[in-house]
Amino acid sequence: MYPMKVLFLERVILNYRVPFYNALSEFVDVTVAHYMEDKTNDADCKFKKIKVESIRFGPFHFQKGVRGLAEQYDVVSITSNIHAIGYIRLPFKKRSFKLITWGIGFRVSHSHPYHVYRSHNILDKIMLRVLSKGDANVFYMSEAKKFWEKTTLNMDKVFIAPNTVEVADVHFDHKKKKNIIFVGTLYRGKGVDCLLKCFREAIDIVNNSVHVDIIGDGPCRQELEELTNQLKLNDNVTFHGAIYDIQQLTDFYSKAILCISPYQAGLTVCTSMGNGVTFVTRKDAITGGELYHITNGENGIIFERDEELIEIIKDVITNPSKYIEMGIKAKEYYDTHATINHMVNGFLSAIEYVNKIK
Repeated sequence: MYPMKVLFLERVILNYRVPFYNALSEFVDVTVAHYMEDKTNDADCKFKKIKVESIRFGPFHFQKGVRGLAEQYDVVSITSNIHAIGYIRLPFKKRSFKLITWGIGFRVSHSHPYHVYRSHNILDKIMLRVLSKGDANVFYMSEAKKFWEKTTLNMDKVFIAPNTVEVADVHFDHKKKKNIIFVGTLYRGKGVDCLLKCFREAIDIVNNSVHVDIIGDGPCRQELEELTNQLKLNDNVTFHGAIYDIQQLTDFYSKAILCISPYQAGLTVCTSMGNGVTFVTRKDAITGGELYHITNGENGIIFERDEELIEIIKDVITNPSKYIEMGIKAKEYYDTHATINHMVNGFLSAIEYVNKIK
């Protein structure tokens, strides 16, 4: 019997997704179609890739020939993005293939944070119709189900595949763990300036040689480097630029005791946990749900006011063993809840479910 053919309809093929698609390819025949960028290296991909044509009208994209392409597959996965018109029309048409929606689970953006109890607007109602027409829905985190609790969405067809990243094997020496890292694109709204200012105040009170490694690039890099100079932190802070190599990142994490991202808690939460490093962020940080991997004070730190970050940095300098232990628990959590295999298994459960539908 031929392997089941599964088509993923995406906007962009992201490099961090490659381990997921590759691992899933061990069970089904995977093809990933995209209408914008392909950010992957062909040599790393064990799955097929297709570029589809798209016409843009403002924030909306109309993908051409998607219906005919989809009919060549057994299962089709679409991003639950209402701006991809060619994709979200598929659930409403008569079709021979089974259809799975995949994504955060509800509309999340800078203007619509990850608040599962916010009121529903007209766009949410449109998204509900898309989800309801799908044969199964895959969400990144189970918390997203709460957003739809009082609606007609059938929760029996909702599956969880934690959005995560692959990490290298970690064998860290606790004695080497003393640095603080930030990993991510440098733009306003992430709070890197807050990190630098709080770090300055902390080491003024608790004199220490702890170092901050900032890994990433972006529009605010020069501004942040100038702030570092103004705060006289040049000896304590290093800007390394963007690093994508897993092993290189692991080397930085192996020396880190904290990963601090004040205002954003995305996939770096999983990367940090997978590398056994305590993640620190604000309660109201921008997130796709990854914030909910953290149990405050157990496998990470969630603070409410910026001033608290000063105390956290002071505490890690004077009481490092507490945060090393949190990092160990973070790694245990990642291994039992948030690996690529967990992501694959969640998606396979959805495929198995739709395959039983006649």
